[in-house]
Amino acid sequence: MYIWLPLIAGLLYALSRLPLHSGWISFLVFLPLMFMFDRQVLKWWQLIVSALAFSALSTPLLYSWVTLVTPFGLFGMFLLFSWYYFWVFYVVQRIWHSVPKLKFWGLGLAWIAFEYIQNFGELRFPWFYIGYSLADYLPLIQLTDLLGMTGLSAMIMLVNVIVYQQLQRGLSAIQRSGMIRMAGYLILIFGLWMRYGFYSLSTLRLVRHDAGIFVMQPSIKQSDKWEREEFLRILDVYRDLCIDAKLKDAKLLIFPEAAIPEHIMLVDPEQQLMNRFLSAFNFDIFTGFPHAELDPARKGMPDPYKYYNAAALFTPGKLAEDLYYKNILVPVGERIPWMQYFPILWKLQLGQANWEYGTELRYYRSGDYMFSPSICYEIAFPDLKHQMAAAYADVSRPGLRKMDYLVNITNDAWFGTSYGPWMHAIMTKFRAVENRIQIYRSANTGISMIVSPAGEVLAEAGLFEARNISAPLYTCKRIPLIRHIYLYPMILVFLTFVLFIYATIRQSGRIKT
Repeated sequence: MYIWLPLIAGLLYALSRLPLHSGWISFLVFLPLMFMFDRQVLKWWQLIVSALAFSALSTPLLYSWVTLVTPFGLFGMFLLFSWYYFWVFYVVQRIWHSVPKLKFWGLGLAWIAFEYIQNFGELRFPWFYIGYSLADYLPLIQLTDLLGMTGLSAMIMLVNVIVYQQLQRGLSAIQRSGMIRMAGYLILIFGLWMRYGFYSLSTLRLVRHDAGIFVMQPSIKQSDKWEREEFLRILDVYRDLCIDAKLKDAKLLIFPEAAIPEHIMLVDPEQQLMNRFLSAFNFDIFTGFPHAELDPARKGMPDPYKYYNAAALFTPGKLAEDLYYKNILVPVGERIPWMQYFPILWKLQLGQANWEYGTELRYYRSGDYMFSPSICYEIAFPDLKHQMAAAYADVSRPGLRKMDYLVNITNDAWFGTSYGPWMHAIMTKFRAVENRIQIYRSANTGISMIVSPAGEVLAEAGLFEARNISAPLYTCKRIPLIRHIYLYPMILVFLTFVLFIYATIRQSGRIKT
């Protein structure tokens, strides 16, 4: 019971998230877990086995593409996620059996708290949101401009609970009235949910601008990217795509993450190269590149530099000044966690870059429009995007106004033709709806896309296509409710803690686990 039910739940969880157009499965994911908690009180070691079982299917099915970068990384994720699931199951069981009247609240709050906590700490990995399973259902994801990803999780959990309660009562003829009642509840929930979605899509006021913004997808193989002998060939690809953009009257061309594989701000030949590009094509270029800065604190050390995953806007006749440094780094892949506390970790080499954390956001003007950039993994963090899309003070335009659009640059070439790039790309839809802002996403080998404030994909380049994409810029003045209350999940985390403590006090001396 405590093995096969979590296995089923883990399988359903994975299937709901994969690019199989099976997001509807999310409305059944938690049923096996509820059956498990109802059937028995599990000992601590049984909870561990249950967590391992859930993770045994969900982790490899969802994140197998990680093995393309690090074969041992997936096993590490399996162990780490199993540890997470153990604590979720532990909290849920404590509430489920100690405060039965609040058991469904305990399940919902514990899972939502777990999802939200993944936004914090050096091991943060906020890919757990069950709401991402609804990526194919545009009307349903409109709710994120009210309640964010937490709201989607709550709605999915609510449907799971309603279905479970009816299954718990039985399916006999005597329970037909219960089935009718369940159907009525589901029709009401989905009716209101869909109604809000279609209402939002039909009434959202978008203003069209022919801003001339293009997204480049050069499709450079990861094995070639950092090879010096390939540099000239890569430049030829960039030049051809720049010519294509110029012929289509581009005003801004967005290159992907680390598109220039040199320290362009430190090496004069690369600066001259960029200046020649800008002079030849006479449009702005936003690109990613590595950067390094001397650190006085490292004087006398073998390497006195701090290294950053950087990006900046280059305009004709002007060298970039305000560089954006990636604020949130991929754990282990881009930096070993907790090195600042345990210096010995600097000696650990797993192929990571060990970038430094950026500490500030950046806001750029290209032509008449303002945008804020993010790099790669940062697209997964809703709170960060809320800050990027926030109103800003513009000297040339008195008062406060929202960003015109957001930019995300990435390099998913590491993951080949797996579904990893798809899982990464669909997050763009949710960030666009949450902030009612257009997002331009440039991915080296795909999937590049332009997503409107309504969450509609206006243009897309498939995996390993080498081409530019463009779409009109749509701006929206609406400041979504979630922008004002985006920290409300912290209240739910607190309520989870309070309910757990209350359940623990009630359980004391009564239930042995």
